[in-house]
Amino acid sequence: MSYLLFVALLRHYRFHPWQLFFILIGISSATCLLTTIDLLIKNSQENFSIAAKQLSGPATHHITSTTGWLSEQLYTELTQRFSVTASPVIQASVKLAKNGELYTLLAVDLFKAVHFQSYATNSQTHSTTAFLLDFIQSSPPAVIIAQQHINQHHWQIGDQLTLFTENNQFPVTLIAAFNQEVSELFDHLLVMDIGQAQQLLNVPGKLSRIDLTIHQTEQLNAIRQWLPSSYQLAASNEITSQLGQMSEALSINLSALALLVVTTGFFIVFNTVRFALLQRHQLLTQLTQLGITTQQKTLFLLLEVVCIAVIATLLGILSGILISSEIQQIAQQTTSNLYGITPVILFHVPAPTLIKAVTIGIFGPLAVISVDCWQASRYSTQHPRLQWQPSQLLGFVLLGGITLTVSICVFYFTTGLTHCFIAIGGLLLGYAAWLPVVNWLTAQLASKIKPWPAQLKGILWQYFWQDNQRHSITTSIAMMALVIALATAIGIGIMIDSFRLTVANWLEHRLSAHIYLKQEVWGQQPVKPLPDKLLQRITKHPAIAHIAHFQSRQVNSQDQLFRLTSSNAPPPMQQGYLFTGGNPNQIWQNWQQPNQLLISEPLAHRLNLKQHSQLAINTPNGIQTFRVAGIYYDYASEYGRALISKTNYQRYWPVLPITSIAVYLINPAQQQAIIQLINQLAVDENNNSLNLAITTPEQLKQRSLAIFDQTFLVTNGLRTIAIIIAAIGMASTLMALQLSRANEVTLLHQLGFTHWQINCFQVSQMLWFGCLCCLLALPVGYWLSHWLITGVNIRAFGWSMPLLFRWATSLSTLGFTLAAIGVACLYPLLRPPQSIIKS
Repeated sequence: MSYLLFVALLRHYRFHPWQLFFILIGISSATCLLTTIDLLIKNSQENFSIAAKQLSGPATHHITSTTGWLSEQLYTELTQRFSVTASPVIQASVKLAKNGELYTLLAVDLFKAVHFQSYATNSQTHSTTAFLLDFIQSSPPAVIIAQQHINQHHWQIGDQLTLFTENNQFPVTLIAAFNQEVSELFDHLLVMDIGQAQQLLNVPGKLSRIDLTIHQTEQLNAIRQWLPSSYQLAASNEITSQLGQMSEALSINLSALALLVVTTGFFIVFNTVRFALLQRHQLLTQLTQLGITTQQKTLFLLLEVVCIAVIATLLGILSGILISSEIQQIAQQTTSNLYGITPVILFHVPAPTLIKAVTIGIFGPLAVISVDCWQASRYSTQHPRLQWQPSQLLGFVLLGGITLTVSICVFYFTTGLTHCFIAIGGLLLGYAAWLPVVNWLTAQLASKIKPWPAQLKGILWQYFWQDNQRHSITTSIAMMALVIALATAIGIGIMIDSFRLTVANWLEHRLSAHIYLKQEVWGQQPVKPLPDKLLQRITKHPAIAHIAHFQSRQVNSQDQLFRLTSSNAPPPMQQGYLFTGGNPNQIWQNWQQPNQLLISEPLAHRLNLKQHSQLAINTPNGIQTFRVAGIYYDYASEYGRALISKTNYQRYWPVLPITSIAVYLINPAQQQAIIQLINQLAVDENNNSLNLAITTPEQLKQRSLAIFDQTFLVTNGLRTIAIIIAAIGMASTLMALQLSRANEVTLLHQLGFTHWQINCFQVSQMLWFGCLCCLLALPVGYWLSHWLITGVNIRAFGWSMPLLFRWATSLSTLGFTLAAIGVACLYPLLRPPQSIIKS
């Protein structure tokens, strides 16, 4: 009996396959996007975490220099003065092919960095001592690389490879491979002896950092007090925590999009299952007459949903894994462009992600349709109610008003990023709660209008709006899903457009020089100084009006690290800076005064500073207080920077070599001639050619905007998917609505209405719903973009920008939605009259 009852319920989808299709789409799309985004976030964070840990090994702390390189003498004095486990390290970016991908070269002393000894495998050497001697004494220098790269390039142990740096190339010997257990963890990593690396990279007596293993607080404090002020002692896990902070805002944005897609997918499931229950009203009534209890019918209806949900969840998880594995490379490249390369690119599926997807994919649909299944099981002879009651509409008005009020208070009276997203969620839900009332009022007002002519068209007109009221529950729920998705897509689109236009305008102002010059470096290596001889020749050229030179170092204030840049700031450079407030001429005059500096807007946000505030900075002469002369707009760093005059800088810090310059020409038409001249003069003290990065403002702007577009590539893709799913949900609702009208359409045919008239009626009703949703989505989408710009961007990154509304972005989103609904309109047009009458 139970088996026959279950089969009888499932036979419904044999005659209505589109309903089964839409249920599968709703659940699988929700689990697919949830799995994709969760895997992207977790794998990116874990890859950066592993990269940070593998480079530092078991070290608990590291010493770095604010100027880039450490003196090897510091390492010698440290080990003589303190009984501490220390290891010198050189880290650089290299290539194994001239135009190939970047690798991280980690030069260590294997006698100190013993954790690398157990990872290396060399079938030709069985003794650890013999292997270490071969590693140190090898000529050409020896390297260790991951096994998968050896297999990929068909190398053999003992082969000679060519190592490329920015300026030179060197032969190296492949002496060993990381064993198979850890090979994936050391992807894109080369290990070399530190002494040989110093010779190859031409950095004798210099180190990138010193790794320390310290477990005693007293010893840690003693080393920190002993270190000169130009060096920093920090915990190794700070790298991981900084990377976590870097991706926090991006993770929240992607998670919010995932939540939107999940909500929209469940709206599709709710509407489709509800229609399926309405169409089986007669069957459920017959089962009641046969003695089937309400509990039995409810149980089998829920079991039916569970069976479909299991299949859809599996499809969604598999699709999510495949999509995530494909686009992780894009996401990894985006993060690398923003924060530096990582030598670890791993992909795996953690168990918590699968558990989350299965839980939401199976129990989510049960939660949204369990009440409807129970109510449908209680049907006897009374047809279920399809329209809202006045008391319910009043409840929606109160719910929307309270939700919007609370959201506004949370947004304007709190400062946290999470609170901001809670307020945005409340904004969307509160606005959606008013949509049933708007739909009902629209139908009421339109039904009062007298059409012309008032005969046949008047009947259809009245039927059009009365039918809208009669199915108000179903259509209102579909409107909620579509309006929320459209508003989110419009809001994010306006925010991205405003951000891009603001960055483009900022680049136009900031890039006021005609030529920018620095030495080319790969990855996150220390910036190399420009030779004094080259600078003197460029400065004396008669075609050059001004040269702005820059030196920078990392400083500490309130336990916050940021980049401090020293510059002479000639007048053309000053014109390129835009300030958040104040008179620019007065700001630059104050900037020249003692103990004054400029800070970027993100730094002011991080340290809670305003113009004329005091900023305490650690210097070699102790903590010095500087006055903030002005706050300038800056979109190049989310952590903030400061600009100080050359005179103020030399009072408290040792003079640093010039690392980059900006050249201002008297005649801009001589730009290419000056670039050719600089290329001819680009030689060092030994007459070796320098690898200079000579760029023009146009090239810098093009590269910056390309990175910007790549950064938002994943967000735009997920936004488009959310729109597609919402449009599918609306189309499924409208198609199901047409299916439920089979008897009514037959009656209209019998009353004399033509097939063309009925089709026009159905298509116009579907297009009306689509247009109404698009119109209702515009104001809340604009409101959402305002909160994203004034709330999320400032709280997450410290960037403020104007709200720049472009109709093209909104109209393209709305046009795509109407096109999807137009496809749904083909259903009544392609259905022949005979099939309608037969049904």
